[in-house]
Amino acid sequence: LKMLLSKDLYKDFAKDIEDQNDKKQKRETTLVALLQSEVKDVKLTKTTASITVLFASEQISIVRDKEGAIIEGDASTTLYMEDTWVFERDLKSRNPNWTIIDT
Repeated sequence: LKMLLSKDLYKDFAKDIEDQNDKKQKRETTLVALLQSEVKDVKLTKTTASITVLFASEQISIVRDKEGAIIEGDASTTLYMEDTWVFERDLKSRNPNWTIIDT
């Protein structure tokens, strides 16, 4: 995840994963279908480009305890989800990758 996320966003993800590990829990998300992706905004500030994208999807999301039993969610229920991600890239950089800076 480090190479895909901004430092702050990576810290947030790492903290969530650490909290789940402390509770001996594991979150599982299955992407069933990507229904839509729509560019909502594009900005250019000096050499930094940012693109805001809305993703609509169907997902299955569950949390398992240390024995593997589902303690949250339903493995047979598909949920409609909308997420907005903001991608950023320095256009002068040789690195072709975009970084997710917000979700």
